[in-house]
Amino acid sequence: MKDDYRFVVNKDNEDMACVCITNGGEFDGVIYKYGAVTIPSGFNEEGNLPFKFEFDIIDNYGLQKEQFDESFFNLIGDVMKLTTALVTKTSQNLDKATADNNAVKQEVTVDVLNWLNNKDDAETFFSWLTTNAIPVKGETQVEKLDRAQSNKNFQNIVNQTPFQRQYFGIEKGKPLTEELRVKKAKTKMVTDGLATQSQFDDKRYHAFIRTIDTTPATPLEVLTKLKKSSGLSNKKLASLCNTLA
Repeated sequence: MKDDYRFVVNKDNEDMACVCITNGGEFDGVIYKYGAVTIPSGFNEEGNLPFKFEFDIIDNYGLQKEQFDESFFNLIGDVMKLTTALVTKTSQNLDKATADNNAVKQEVTVDVLNWLNNKDDAETFFSWLTTNAIPVKGETQVEKLDRAQSNKNFQNIVNQTPFQRQYFGIEKGKPLTEELRVKKAKTKMVTDGLATQSQFDDKRYHAFIRTIDTTPATPLEVLTKLKKSSGLSNKKLASLCNTLA
């Protein structure tokens, strides 16, 4: 099934990930994108994930509208189930893991590293996070908090220093010079040049990398930070400095 499709970039919007069908069948060459997706809370009795989703045809590849029948819907439904089921299952395992269950966290770390290092898998991961962040009609407050925590659990994995070292290939003991974060773009990120306007507008999760300033702080910067964190006045700060050997 993995060879039956590939992710492509929309020629009119480079930040829009689309799917191109490559199975050699009736819909070979058709390009489409997923719209709103509703992810079920778990597998049904048949062991399936009954997703509900919307889609837009980006390139019909010469086919007529009436040709996009139930068989097409079933085909892209199979793609959706295949690409999101693994993320859902991984999320469920991570959510159930206790704070000291390092085995599960290490396994998820490997999974997420592999996803982020593969363009197609990364897009699937970001789509899952984006969809999971959408409020579900009728959910309780507890379900809402659990849903939000699922995304945070993935983000916590990414934010850990060992993950960052592996992603950037930095040996232990050497300082990190870059930082990876998986989240939605904010206004300040666009202003600072860390995200594009389209990344902010699409309200989706993306991977963002920023350079870490490793320049040693000046004495004035150190004192300014100490003053701010401790609430000391200039006089008390000067007096404290005078006690140094």
